[in-house]
Amino acid sequence: MKTKIVANVHALMQRIAEVTEWPHAMKLLQEVKLDAFKKRRAEGLFGEKQQKILVSRAKYEGKVDMNGRRTAVHQRGGVAIVTSSKEPTVQLDEDEDTEVLQEEGRWLEASMSCGKGDEIITGASFYGMVGASSDTTKYKANKDLIARAVLRMLSAGDVAYFLGGGFNIGVEKSEVLKEAMRKGFIHDVPG
Repeated sequence: MKTKIVANVHALMQRIAEVTEWPHAMKLLQEVKLDAFKKRRAEGLFGEKQQKILVSRAKYEGKVDMNGRRTAVHQRGGVAIVTSSKEPTVQLDEDEDTEVLQEEGRWLEASMSCGKGDEIITGASFYGMVGASSDTTKYKANKDLIARAVLRMLSAGDVAYFLGGGFNIGVEKSEVLKEAMRKGFIHDVPG
């Protein structure tokens, strides 16, 4: 049996020694905050432990002062999937929904073999919009992203699929997640 873990690591480089020791076959991570240089360093550190890391595109946000001048740029969110480098792991082809999710840097999906190698398991790491539970605009944007992630999961058919993440909204407050659970399409497995 392949074990999975979903974790919000809030800046992976600060916790990378700990995360490399987690025994799970698939680690679905959120808020990794890896720019191109940190990504290369993380790949090396995971590689030393015979692990492979796949990282979403970095997304940057700028802060502007009252005069309209840019005062700071910071990286937000980002997700990653870590697997054993001994297991064949691939990212799947994109579709319209996954392109939107990846552009936001809030979603990443990968499949790995399991059993005797004749079966696959797919995992997707999702990181919702911060403030979605209290801001109407962010709630609507987050709802759209969650819907796209659920649609992608459903398109996998009978493949074992794990959508894990920090949705930044309670399941009971998400219309999309509640409806998908009501119909039996997904199951909430709280940590």
